[in-house]
Amino acid sequence: MNMNRKLMPDLSMTKVEELLRQYWNDTHKDYNAKILSPKELDEYISKMLMDFLPRNDIMLSPDELPDFLTHNKNLPLPQLLANDPKIQRSHDTLSVTRMLRFMPPCRERIGYFKIYYALSGVCTLYIGSDTVEVSPGTVIIAAPDTLCAAECFSESGVLLAFSMRQNTFERVFWKQLEEGGNLLASTFRKALERSGTASFIHFETDADIELYYILCKIYMEYFHPKAYGSQLLNALMSEFSASLVKNYAASARIPKGPDFFWKQEFSAILDFIQKNYASTTIDEVAARFDYSRRQIGRIVKSCTGQSYADLTYRLRMENAAKLLQLGTPDYEKIATASGYSTLSSFYRAFTNYYNCTPGEYRQKHIAM
Repeated sequence: MNMNRKLMPDLSMTKVEELLRQYWNDTHKDYNAKILSPKELDEYISKMLMDFLPRNDIMLSPDELPDFLTHNKNLPLPQLLANDPKIQRSHDTLSVTRMLRFMPPCRERIGYFKIYYALSGVCTLYIGSDTVEVSPGTVIIAAPDTLCAAECFSESGVLLAFSMRQNTFERVFWKQLEEGGNLLASTFRKALERSGTASFIHFETDADIELYYILCKIYMEYFHPKAYGSQLLNALMSEFSASLVKNYAASARIPKGPDFFWKQEFSAILDFIQKNYASTTIDEVAARFDYSRRQIGRIVKSCTGQSYADLTYRLRMENAAKLLQLGTPDYEKIATASGYSTLSSFYRAFTNYYNCTPGEYRQKHIAM
Protein backbone atom coordinates (compact mmCIF):
# COMPACT_ATOMS: atom_id res chain seq x y z
CA MET A 1 0.00 0.00 0.00
CA ASN A 2 1.67 3.19 -1.17
CA MET A 3 0.95 5.99 1.27
CA ASN A 4 2.91 8.90 2.65
CA ARG A 5 4.17 7.74 6.04
CA LYS A 6 3.31 11.13 7.52
CA LEU A 7 -0.34 10.25 6.97
CA MET A 8 -0.04 6.84 8.63
CA PRO A 9 -1.29 6.63 12.22
CA ASP A 10 1.02 5.11 14.81
CA LEU A 11 -0.34 1.59 15.27
CA SER A 12 2.21 0.45 17.83
CA MET A 13 1.03 -0.81 21.21
CA THR A 14 0.75 1.92 23.85
CA LYS A 15 1.86 1.41 27.44
CA VAL A 16 -1.78 1.07 28.45
CA GLU A 17 -2.33 -1.69 25.89
CA GLU A 18 0.84 -3.52 26.94
CA LEU A 19 -0.39 -3.47 30.51
CA LEU A 20 -3.83 -4.68 29.44
CA ARG A 21 -2.25 -7.49 27.42
CA GLN A 22 -0.22 -8.70 30.38
CA TYR A 23 -3.21 -8.65 32.66
CA TRP A 24 -5.46 -10.31 30.06
CA ASN A 25 -2.96 -13.14 29.56
CA ASP A 26 -3.04 -13.66 33.31
CA THR A 27 -6.85 -13.60 33.69
CA HIS A 28 -8.40 -14.48 30.32
CA LYS A 29 -9.53 -17.91 31.57
CA ASP A 30 -11.95 -16.06 33.86
CA TYR A 31 -13.23 -13.62 31.25
CA ASN A 32 -12.92 -15.43 27.92
CA ALA A 33 -15.95 -14.98 25.63
CA LYS A 34 -17.66 -12.75 28.18
CA ILE A 35 -19.05 -9.27 27.58
CA LEU A 36 -18.76 -7.25 30.77
CA SER A 37 -21.19 -4.79 32.24
CA PRO A 38 -19.80 -1.32 33.10
CA LYS A 39 -19.69 -2.34 36.76
CA GLU A 40 -17.80 -5.56 35.95
CA LEU A 41 -15.32 -3.65 33.81
CA ASP A 42 -14.68 -1.20 36.64
CA GLU A 43 -13.99 -4.16 38.94
CA TYR A 44 -11.68 -5.68 36.33
CA ILE A 45 -9.66 -2.45 36.07
CA SER A 46 -9.58 -1.97 39.84
CA LYS A 47 -8.16 -5.46 40.34
CA MET A 48 -5.54 -4.80 37.71
CA LEU A 49 -4.45 -1.54 39.34
CA MET A 50 -4.62 -2.71 42.94
CA ASP A 51 -3.45 -6.29 42.65
CA PHE A 52 -1.75 -7.16 39.39
CA LEU A 53 0.65 -4.23 39.11
CA PRO A 54 2.12 -4.43 42.64
CA ARG A 55 2.23 -8.24 42.59
CA ASN A 56 4.25 -8.24 39.39
CA ASP A 57 6.47 -5.28 40.33
CA ILE A 58 5.27 -3.31 37.33
CA MET A 59 6.50 0.23 37.65
CA LEU A 60 5.39 2.87 35.16
CA SER A 61 6.35 6.53 35.16
CA PRO A 62 3.60 9.18 34.97
CA ASP A 63 4.43 10.04 31.36
CA GLU A 64 3.94 6.42 30.28
CA LEU A 65 0.27 6.25 31.29
CA PRO A 66 -2.65 8.64 31.61
CA ASP A 67 -2.52 10.80 34.72
CA PHE A 68 -5.39 9.02 36.43
CA LEU A 69 -3.33 5.84 36.85
CA THR A 70 -1.06 7.64 39.26
CA HIS A 71 -3.44 10.29 40.62
CA ASN A 72 -6.77 8.54 41.00
CA LYS A 73 -6.84 4.77 40.95
CA ASN A 74 -10.51 4.53 41.85
CA LEU A 75 -11.83 5.81 38.53
CA PRO A 76 -12.48 3.35 35.67
CA LEU A 77 -10.03 3.25 32.79
CA PRO A 78 -12.51 3.67 29.90
CA GLN A 79 -14.09 6.74 31.48
CA LEU A 80 -10.78 8.58 31.74
CA LEU A 81 -8.99 7.58 28.56
CA ALA A 82 -10.00 10.92 27.10
CA ASN A 83 -7.13 12.25 29.22
CA ASP A 84 -4.66 10.26 27.11
CA PRO A 85 -3.87 12.16 23.88
CA LYS A 86 -2.47 8.96 22.38
CA ILE A 87 -5.91 7.36 22.41
CA GLN A 88 -8.58 10.04 22.25
CA ARG A 89 -9.09 13.79 22.16
CA SER A 90 -12.18 15.88 22.73
CA HIS A 91 -13.87 17.90 19.98
CA ASP A 92 -17.08 19.89 19.70
CA THR A 93 -18.73 17.89 16.93
CA LEU A 94 -16.40 14.96 16.17
CA SER A 95 -14.30 12.64 18.29
CA VAL A 96 -11.90 9.94 17.14
CA THR A 97 -10.98 6.94 19.25
CA ARG A 98 -8.66 4.03 18.63
CA MET A 99 -10.25 1.14 20.48
CA LEU A 100 -7.95 -0.28 23.13
CA ARG A 101 -6.43 -3.65 22.34
CA PHE A 102 -6.77 -6.33 25.03
CA MET A 103 -9.55 -4.47 26.81
CA PRO A 104 -12.43 -6.85 27.67
CA PRO A 105 -15.58 -5.92 25.72
CA CYS A 106 -18.02 -3.82 27.69
CA ARG A 107 -21.53 -3.20 26.40
CA GLU A 108 -22.42 0.48 26.32
CA ARG A 109 -25.34 2.46 24.93
CA ILE A 110 -23.69 4.93 22.60
CA GLY A 111 -24.79 8.56 22.75
CA TYR A 112 -23.83 9.73 19.26
CA PHE A 113 -23.74 8.39 15.74
CA LYS A 114 -20.63 6.24 15.58
CA ILE A 115 -18.67 5.02 12.55
CA TYR A 116 -16.41 2.04 13.24
CA TYR A 117 -13.62 1.33 10.76
CA ALA A 118 -11.29 -1.69 10.85
CA LEU A 119 -7.85 -0.40 9.94
CA SER A 120 -5.95 -3.67 10.29
CA GLY A 121 -6.22 -7.14 11.74
CA VAL A 122 -9.46 -8.71 12.92
CA CYS A 123 -11.71 -7.42 15.72
CA THR A 124 -15.22 -8.21 16.90
CA LEU A 125 -18.17 -5.87 17.34
CA TYR A 126 -21.21 -6.84 19.41
CA ILE A 127 -24.19 -4.71 18.34
CA GLY A 128 -27.43 -5.55 20.07
CA SER A 129 -27.79 -9.31 19.60
CA ASP A 130 -25.60 -9.31 16.45
CA THR A 131 -21.93 -10.27 16.33
CA VAL A 132 -19.88 -8.80 13.48
CA GLU A 133 -16.34 -9.92 12.72
CA VAL A 134 -14.61 -6.88 11.22
CA SER A 135 -11.53 -7.04 9.00
CA PRO A 136 -9.62 -4.36 7.06
CA GLY A 137 -12.09 -2.11 5.27
CA THR A 138 -15.19 -3.00 7.30
CA VAL A 139 -17.37 0.04 8.06
CA ILE A 140 -20.14 -0.07 10.65
CA ILE A 141 -22.42 2.93 11.20
CA ALA A 142 -24.34 2.69 14.48
CA ALA A 143 -27.09 5.03 15.62
CA PRO A 144 -27.44 6.71 19.02
CA ASP A 145 -28.95 4.53 21.74
CA THR A 146 -27.53 1.36 20.16
CA LEU A 147 -25.91 -1.16 22.50
CA CYS A 148 -22.32 -1.81 21.38
CA ALA A 149 -19.19 -3.57 22.59
CA ALA A 150 -15.84 -4.07 20.86
CA GLU A 151 -12.92 -6.43 21.40
CA CYS A 152 -9.47 -6.57 19.80
CA PHE A 153 -7.37 -9.32 21.36
CA SER A 154 -4.39 -9.15 19.01
CA GLU A 155 -1.60 -6.67 18.38
CA SER A 156 -2.61 -6.33 14.73
CA GLY A 157 -6.25 -5.55 15.46
CA VAL A 158 -6.78 -1.80 15.04
CA LEU A 159 -10.34 -0.49 15.18
CA LEU A 160 -11.10 3.21 14.85
CA ALA A 161 -14.32 4.84 16.04
CA PHE A 162 -15.54 8.23 14.81
CA SER A 163 -18.35 9.73 16.92
CA MET A 164 -20.54 12.54 15.60
CA ARG A 165 -23.38 14.59 16.97
CA GLN A 166 -26.76 14.46 15.21
CA ASN A 167 -26.30 17.77 13.36
CA THR A 168 -22.79 16.85 12.19
CA PHE A 169 -23.95 13.46 10.95
CA GLU A 170 -26.82 15.17 9.16
CA ARG A 171 -24.38 17.34 7.22
CA VAL A 172 -21.70 14.82 6.37
CA PHE A 173 -23.81 11.70 5.76
CA TRP A 174 -27.48 12.35 5.04
CA LYS A 175 -26.64 15.38 2.90
CA GLN A 176 -24.44 13.22 0.66
CA LEU A 177 -27.27 10.76 0.13
CA GLU A 178 -29.92 13.35 -0.51
CA GLU A 179 -27.83 15.49 -2.86
CA GLY A 180 -26.85 12.40 -4.80
CA GLY A 181 -30.51 11.39 -5.10
CA ASN A 182 -29.66 7.96 -3.72
CA LEU A 183 -32.76 5.82 -3.26
CA LEU A 184 -31.22 4.12 -0.25
CA ALA A 185 -31.30 7.40 1.71
CA SER A 186 -34.76 6.79 3.16
CA THR A 187 -33.93 3.14 3.80
CA PHE A 188 -30.75 4.03 5.67
CA ARG A 189 -32.62 6.66 7.67
CA LYS A 190 -35.25 4.10 8.61
CA ALA A 191 -32.59 1.59 9.63
CA LEU A 192 -30.74 4.06 11.83
CA GLU A 193 -33.73 5.89 13.29
CA ARG A 194 -35.74 2.86 14.39
CA SER A 195 -36.06 2.19 18.09
CA GLY A 196 -34.25 -0.76 19.63
CA THR A 197 -30.77 -1.89 20.51
CA ALA A 198 -29.35 -2.82 17.08
CA SER A 199 -29.66 0.10 14.68
CA PHE A 200 -26.70 -0.11 12.34
CA ILE A 201 -25.56 -0.43 8.72
CA HIS A 202 -22.72 -2.72 7.69
CA PHE A 203 -20.46 -2.06 4.67
CA GLU A 204 -17.61 -4.21 3.35
CA THR A 205 -15.26 -2.03 1.28
CA ASP A 206 -12.55 -4.62 0.52
CA ALA A 207 -9.92 -2.38 2.13
CA ASP A 208 -10.69 0.38 -0.37
CA ILE A 209 -7.51 2.46 -0.57
CA GLU A 210 -9.41 5.72 -1.09
CA LEU A 211 -11.48 5.28 2.07
CA TYR A 212 -8.41 4.12 4.00
CA TYR A 213 -6.51 7.21 2.89
CA ILE A 214 -9.32 9.61 3.86
CA LEU A 215 -9.81 8.10 7.32
CA CYS A 216 -6.07 8.10 8.00
CA LYS A 217 -6.02 11.80 7.13
CA ILE A 218 -8.91 12.38 9.54
CA TYR A 219 -7.11 10.44 12.26
CA MET A 220 -3.82 12.32 11.80
CA GLU A 221 -5.51 15.72 11.57
CA TYR A 222 -7.52 14.97 14.68
CA PHE A 223 -4.51 14.03 16.81
CA HIS A 224 -2.18 16.60 15.22
CA PRO A 225 -4.49 19.55 14.54
CA LYS A 226 -3.48 22.54 12.47
CA ALA A 227 -5.19 25.79 11.54
CA TYR A 228 -8.77 25.34 10.27
CA GLY A 229 -8.75 21.82 11.69
CA SER A 230 -12.51 21.64 12.31
CA GLN A 231 -13.36 22.70 8.77
CA LEU A 232 -10.88 20.19 7.35
CA LEU A 233 -12.25 17.36 9.50
CA ASN A 234 -15.81 18.03 8.36
CA ALA A 235 -14.72 18.26 4.71
CA LEU A 236 -12.81 14.98 4.94
CA MET A 237 -15.71 13.21 6.65
CA SER A 238 -18.05 14.47 3.91
CA GLU A 239 -15.64 13.12 1.30
CA PHE A 240 -15.53 9.76 3.08
CA SER A 241 -19.34 9.57 3.29
CA ALA A 242 -19.78 10.47 -0.38
CA SER A 243 -17.27 7.85 -1.51
CA LEU A 244 -18.78 5.19 0.78
CA VAL A 245 -22.31 5.82 -0.46
CA LYS A 246 -21.29 6.10 -4.10
CA ASN A 247 -19.35 2.84 -4.21
CA TYR A 248 -20.84 0.61 -1.54
CA ALA A 249 -24.44 1.64 -0.81
CA ALA A 250 -25.77 -1.11 -3.07
CA SER A 251 -24.03 -3.80 -1.00
CA ALA A 252 -24.99 -2.46 2.44
CA ARG A 253 -26.19 -4.94 5.03
CA ILE A 254 -28.92 -3.95 7.49
CA PRO A 255 -30.03 -6.20 10.35
CA LYS A 256 -33.63 -7.33 10.46
CA GLY A 257 -35.91 -6.15 13.21
CA PRO A 258 -39.51 -6.58 14.36
CA ASP A 259 -40.55 -3.39 12.54
CA PHE A 260 -38.06 -3.49 9.67
CA PHE A 261 -37.50 -6.14 7.02
CA TRP A 262 -34.47 -6.00 4.78
CA LYS A 263 -32.66 -8.28 2.36
CA GLN A 264 -29.36 -7.33 0.80
CA GLU A 265 -30.81 -7.92 -2.66
CA PHE A 266 -33.17 -4.99 -2.06
CA SER A 267 -30.14 -2.74 -2.53
CA ALA A 268 -29.69 -4.12 -6.04
CA ILE A 269 -33.38 -3.56 -6.79
CA LEU A 270 -33.26 0.08 -5.70
CA ASP A 271 -29.97 0.61 -7.51
CA PHE A 272 -31.47 -0.77 -10.72
CA ILE A 273 -34.54 1.45 -10.39
CA GLN A 274 -32.36 4.50 -9.78
CA LYS A 275 -30.31 3.85 -12.90
CA ASN A 276 -33.27 2.95 -15.13
CA TYR A 277 -36.28 4.85 -13.76
CA ALA A 278 -36.75 6.81 -16.99
CA SER A 279 -37.40 3.72 -19.08
CA THR A 280 -38.19 0.73 -16.82
CA THR A 281 -41.66 -0.38 -15.73
CA ILE A 282 -42.50 -2.13 -12.48
CA ASP A 283 -43.24 -5.30 -14.46
CA GLU A 284 -39.75 -5.24 -15.97
CA VAL A 285 -38.19 -4.79 -12.54
CA ALA A 286 -40.25 -7.69 -11.19
CA ALA A 287 -39.19 -9.95 -14.08
CA ARG A 288 -35.52 -9.02 -13.72
CA PHE A 289 -35.38 -9.89 -10.02
CA ASP A 290 -37.87 -12.76 -10.11
CA TYR A 291 -40.45 -11.07 -7.90
CA SER A 292 -44.12 -10.44 -8.51
CA ARG A 293 -45.35 -6.96 -9.37
CA ARG A 294 -47.01 -6.75 -5.96
CA GLN A 295 -43.80 -7.76 -4.14
CA ILE A 296 -41.76 -5.10 -5.93
CA GLY A 297 -44.40 -2.53 -5.01
CA ARG A 298 -44.19 -3.56 -1.35
CA ILE A 299 -40.39 -3.47 -1.34
CA VAL A 300 -40.28 -0.01 -2.88
CA LYS A 301 -42.94 1.28 -0.48
CA SER A 302 -41.18 -0.22 2.53
CA CYS A 303 -37.76 1.15 1.58
CA THR A 304 -38.68 4.59 0.24
CA GLY A 305 -42.11 5.34 1.66
CA GLN A 306 -43.47 5.87 -1.86
CA SER A 307 -45.30 3.77 -4.41
CA TYR A 308 -43.36 2.75 -7.53
CA ALA A 309 -45.32 5.26 -9.65
CA ASP A 310 -44.76 8.13 -7.21
CA LEU A 311 -41.10 7.26 -6.83
CA THR A 312 -40.31 7.19 -10.55
CA TYR A 313 -42.33 10.38 -11.03
CA ARG A 314 -40.24 12.12 -8.40
CA LEU A 315 -36.97 10.87 -9.88
CA ARG A 316 -37.97 12.03 -13.36
CA MET A 317 -38.90 15.48 -12.12
CA GLU A 318 -35.73 15.85 -10.06
CA ASN A 319 -33.66 14.87 -13.09
CA ALA A 320 -35.50 17.39 -15.31
CA ALA A 321 -35.03 20.13 -12.70
CA LYS A 322 -31.32 19.41 -12.49
CA LEU A 323 -30.92 19.65 -16.28
CA LEU A 324 -32.86 22.91 -16.32
CA GLN A 325 -30.64 24.36 -13.58
CA LEU A 326 -27.60 23.41 -15.66
CA GLY A 327 -29.02 25.46 -18.51
CA THR A 328 -29.71 22.61 -20.92
CA PRO A 329 -31.47 24.46 -23.79
CA ASP A 330 -33.25 21.63 -25.58
CA TYR A 331 -36.54 20.79 -23.84
CA GLU A 332 -37.08 17.73 -26.01
CA LYS A 333 -33.76 16.27 -24.85
CA ILE A 334 -34.73 16.98 -21.24
CA ALA A 335 -38.09 15.30 -21.78
CA THR A 336 -36.48 12.20 -23.32
CA ALA A 337 -33.80 12.00 -20.62
CA SER A 338 -36.56 12.16 -18.00
CA GLY A 339 -38.56 9.32 -19.56
CA TYR A 340 -41.22 11.20 -21.56
CA SER A 341 -41.91 10.35 -25.19
CA THR A 342 -43.60 13.65 -26.02
CA LEU A 343 -42.89 17.24 -25.07
CA SER A 344 -46.51 17.88 -24.17
CA SER A 345 -46.63 15.01 -21.64
CA PHE A 346 -43.38 16.29 -20.11
CA TYR A 347 -44.78 19.83 -19.81
CA ARG A 348 -47.94 18.60 -18.10
CA ALA A 349 -46.03 16.41 -15.64
CA PHE A 350 -43.45 19.08 -14.81
CA THR A 351 -46.01 21.86 -14.35
CA ASN A 352 -48.13 19.64 -12.12
CA TYR A 353 -45.11 18.72 -9.96
CA TYR A 354 -43.45 22.15 -9.59
CA ASN A 355 -46.46 24.44 -10.16
CA CYS A 356 -44.61 26.26 -12.93
CA THR A 357 -43.55 25.56 -16.51
CA PRO A 358 -40.04 24.28 -17.33
CA GLY A 359 -39.22 27.69 -18.82
CA GLU A 360 -40.33 29.53 -15.67
CA TYR A 361 -38.38 27.10 -13.50
CA ARG A 362 -35.17 27.55 -15.48
CA GLN A 363 -35.50 31.33 -15.54
CA LYS A 364 -35.97 31.43 -11.78
CA HIS A 365 -33.06 29.14 -10.93
CA ILE A 366 -30.56 30.50 -13.44
CA ALA A 367 -31.28 33.99 -12.09
CA MET A 368 -30.42 32.71 -8.60
